[in-house]
Amino acid sequence: MGIIFNHHSSGIAQRIRFLRGALSQAAFANRLGISQTDISRYESSSRIPPMSLLISIAKEFRVSLDWLVFGNHDQSTQTIVSEPSLQTDEDRQLMVLIRKLDRKDRTLISELARRLADSTRHSSD
Repeated sequence: MGIIFNHHSSGIAQRIRFLRGALSQAAFANRLGISQTDISRYESSSRIPPMSLLISIAKEFRVSLDWLVFGNHDQSTQTIVSEPSLQTDEDRQLMVLIRKLDRKDRTLISELARRLADSTRHSSD
């Protein structure tokens, strides 16, 4: 199975690192039930994650397996992957957390963010 993904291992490593965001390797690994050493190896492309782990990562972080393995965008990953303003680990981690919320909670967070942005803008005018 490693041979199938060898030419994509660098991309997989980058996407795993992207999803990890501000989490430490140990915290990320713990969340997935694997060792920090494994995460380190996957992120450095010295090892390719097994398909079962890729599936777990995709489910845990609500991204498509297609994006995680091949980098292909679809509607469910387009925002998190292509958003140009997500330049810091903190920004990326916030988006990962938001993606884990259900639609009702996302709407609530969105409204709160709008209100905070509006109040910040009005106080600086």
